[in-house]
Amino acid sequence: MADGTLKVGTITNSAGSGNITIGSGVTLLSNVPAFEAVLSSNQSTSYNVATAIAADQEEFDVGGCYNNTGGTVTLNGISTPAYAFAPNASGKYYFYGNLLIDNPTSSSDHIHTLYLYKNGTIVYGSTNRCTTNGDVLITTRGTIELNGTSDYIQWYGQSRNLTSTSGESFRGISSSTYLTWIGAYKIGA
Repeated sequence: MADGTLKVGTITNSAGSGNITIGSGVTLLSNVPAFEAVLSSNQSTSYNVATAIAADQEEFDVGGCYNNTGGTVTLNGISTPAYAFAPNASGKYYFYGNLLIDNPTSSSDHIHTLYLYKNGTIVYGSTNRCTTNGDVLITTRGTIELNGTSDYIQWYGQSRNLTSTSGESFRGISSSTYLTWIGAYKIGA
């Protein structure tokens, strides 16, 4: 069949049962590599400094492509900075992140941002401005094409109190509830 559509109810091998073998050159689209990681405890930040989210607790890491440590490691032949995803396959990837920032100062003006960095450069960002105290939730997501031999992604958060120079913190797990997490998976596009 050339450039057509195959519609079947059941596929069996020539014996009528058992496993089938997919020949070379055939691509099966799947959503791997993939990972999701959680910030396990609160993370302090400095005033107005973009800070890598230290999502150190892996929920899953199919392909071993996420560095959940505070140091640089080699993943898939790439020198990968702390808390970065370095895929082992080229293609388009869907990225997402959820950042909860503790905003303890009452009645002050704050700007909070969640960024996606590719190879050290901002690609996506989401910003939230609030004028009251309480936790602030920021989410971001996007699709980025990556080279499986050279690219990596990191998530950064930034908090700026417009009425003082105090730093705020990213919220970690609280009573078994995930408050800050990041993740990615390959898409078949």
